[in-house]
This record gives sequence, C-alpha cells and structure tokens, in this order.
Amino acid sequence: MENNQKRNLLNMSYYALIIGAILFSVVFFLRTTFSTLPIIIQIIYYVWTIALVLNLLFDVYCTMKHRMKYFSGLIFLILGVLCSIMAIVVFFVQGISLEIIGTNEITYFINIALSISPVVLGIYAYIFGEKIINFND
Repeated sequence: MENNQKRNLLNMSYYALIIGAILFSVVFFLRTTFSTLPIIIQIIYYVWTIALVLNLLFDVYCTMKHRMKYFSGLIFLILGVLCSIMAIVVFFVQGISLEIIGTNEITYFINIALSISPVVLGIYAYIFGEKIINFND
C-alpha cells in the first residue's frame, strides 16, 4: 500500500470512529431522556455526555494541530473512570438483583452498554489520531 492510501485509510478510520462515538452519545442521550432514572442522575449523565462530545471535538482539533493530544487522552481516561463509577452508582440506586433478570435489568444493561460504547470508540479514535500524527511527522 502506498503512503497516500495509508494516510487516507487512517483519516477515514479516525473520522468514522469520531462519528460513531458522537452517534452513540446522541443515542445514549435520548435513551437517558426516556428512562426512569432519577432526575439528578439524568442531569449527571447529560453533563457527562456533553463533556464526551466536546472532548471528541477537542481531539479532532488536537489531531489537526498536532499538539495537546495528551490532554485529550487524559480527559478520555477521566471520562471512562467516571462512566464506570456512574454505572456502579446507578446499579445500586436502582437496586438491581442479579438473581432475576427482568425488564429493569435489561434496560440498565442497555444504558450501560450505550454509555461505555462512546468512551471505547473515543479511546480508539484517540489512538488513531496518534497514528495520524506519527504518520505525518
């Protein structure tokens, strides 16, 4: 493969991951809106989702400018840890037992999967952005 083709493939993969993460964030945002979670938890999830989307856009900016990329990675790490903490808190707030899987539990696991997916895609986008920067240098 030529260098030009590799660069195009990296760019397409990077922006596809960014778009995928933003779409999962929007779906999660809508899913949280129509869930039965307490309002305070919904607001925390809204703030977290908005911070994730802003960090994705910041990652694109950092990749284009070839600087401050480590800030974006650090923010992704913090958002991932917050996602895990929020999942545990929501788990205990809803009082879900692991013995019987019912409608609430399935809804909970769908919400958690939708909250983890944008973070994972964002981390992969960060890695691809690093490869783009290293490829261009």
